[in-house]
Parts: sequence; structure tokens; C-alpha cells
Amino acid sequence: MNDDEKNLLWDILWKHRNHKLEVARYGGNAAPEDVCLECLDCNEVILDAELYTICPQETE
Repeated sequence: MNDDEKNLLWDILWKHRNHKLEVARYGGNAAPEDVCLECLDCNEVILDAELYTICPQETE
């Protein structure tokens, strides 16, 4: 993994510093179909739980 790949999430989040953010739920309350982190200032979905997964970072 190169440095650009290692810093991708950092760079995406840093771009939205000092913006108004929201965790949005889509679908039913009991079992939402999707949960997203959205920037209200940019009208942009930053992270989408339906598209992304999180796994532990491997150390070299």
C-alpha cells in the first residue's frame, strides 16, 4: 500500500474540518438499509456504510 492509499481516509475527512456533519439513516428505523456520514455544507456523502467496510490496519 502506498502513502496515498494510507492517507485516503485522512484526506477525505480533513477536507470537511469545521463543516457541519451529520450521521444519516436511510430506510426503516428498526433496521435501516444504510447509514452515512454526510457533510451538510458541501451536500456530500463522506462515508457510506453500504459501500465501505472497516477492517484493522495491518502493521508492516
